[in-house]
Amino acid sequence: MNKIIVSQDDFGKNHITSKPNCYCHTYYHNNILHLFALPSLVAVIVLAKKSLSKQQILLLIAELSSFPPLLKRKLFIYMSTEQAAFYTESLLTNMLAMGLIETNESEIQTPAADSQEFYSAWLLNRSIQETFHPYAVVLTLLSKQKRVSRSVLEKTSAQFAERLATLHGLNSLEFFDKKGLSTLIQA
Repeated sequence: MNKIIVSQDDFGKNHITSKPNCYCHTYYHNNILHLFALPSLVAVIVLAKKSLSKQQILLLIAELSSFPPLLKRKLFIYMSTEQAAFYTESLLTNMLAMGLIETNESEIQTPAADSQEFYSAWLLNRSIQETFHPYAVVLTLLSKQKRVSRSVLEKTSAQFAERLATLHGLNSLEFFDKKGLSTLIQA
């Protein structure tokens, strides 16, 4: 069906979506992603911080629930801060029951790195990463160049995103969507 391209390098096989199918892949990705947005963000937080209290997680999610409107729309986060906190508490309970996170006294942490549960939490964490890449590209470039025109930032962001996609074998519309980057920069 030619939907996946397999290439070989010194480290092994790489499987990537072919360019014509990246639009379809992005469509399905974005239509499923909203189901995993907050669970993925919880996994990102716990994996990044290694160990933190439930209150710290709730505080971070409260900060994240006040995302810029563009990102909230992209992630289908429609909840108020209070609704997000309630939902996050439910997520933490369910993630604990599933073994995706563990508690050590009053701290929430990742399961053992060699466990299947850790790998599942890591996959959940990775599911949101691709959505954040364009934001990371723009913010990284802004941090390196304090004063830059919008047109230069748009052009440089698109070039940088394409380079990252090439280096990592990613054929995702989010890396090539110049209009999306332009909308983000204008926001």
